Amino acid sequence: MNYVSVHGFNSWRGKTTTDKCKPIVVAHGSEYEEFNYKGGRAGVLPGLLITRFGGIQRAGERLIEQINRGGKPVVLIVHSNGLSVAAVAMELMERLPKDEWLIKGVISFSGCLRGDWGFPEGVVVLNNYCPRDWTLKIGAELRHDILRHPMWGDMGARPYRGPNQLVIDVECGKDVNSHSEWFKDAVIKSYVLDSLVRIEGILNSDKEGHP
Repeated sequence: MNYVSVHGFNSWRGKTTTDKCKPIVVAHGSEYEEFNYKGGRAGVLPGLLITRFGGIQRAGERLIEQINRGGKPVVLIVHSNGLSVAAVAMELMERLPKDEWLIKGVISFSGCLRGDWGFPEGVVVLNNYCPRDWTLKIGAELRHDILRHPMWGDMGARPYRGPNQLVIDVECGKDVNSHSEWFKDAVIKSYVLDSLVRIEGILNSDKEGHP
């Protein structure tokens, strides 16, 4: 399986978050590629401004272009705002004939997206969520009052509330208490490995009927 990581902002282009998945994915025997976009080095306020003025849309366009150039099926590993970027990429993917869809799954950690978002048919999503993620809960309120962005939400802080049957909720344990604690050295390996095994098991199962 091929994996592409998509970071949030204020993460030094994923160095403090999604980049830590690389050695785990490679040791698992899979290919790993990073996707970086403007805002990855920004602080919270610049990141919010980038989001407000079209940054998510532009990043999503670049992400699907990168994936299509690669020409291989991929699973995205995303954190925070990276899930919104992935959602844009999947919307653009849906404009193509279905046999050209290359995004097969998403492993999301504290994903920043509306909790009722409709993912493309057949795409498997692991929603690793943390009920104690106040960053997402506050961000969901900013969506209405400041950002006016229709995609942002607190999906990564609660179970999924949308129509897709292939979104699987995975509540964090007691060792994750905030937005980015998934990536602590003491806990990241178990969460990432569990996600890799679970999503590959589903994707490799009978395509006619996923569990």
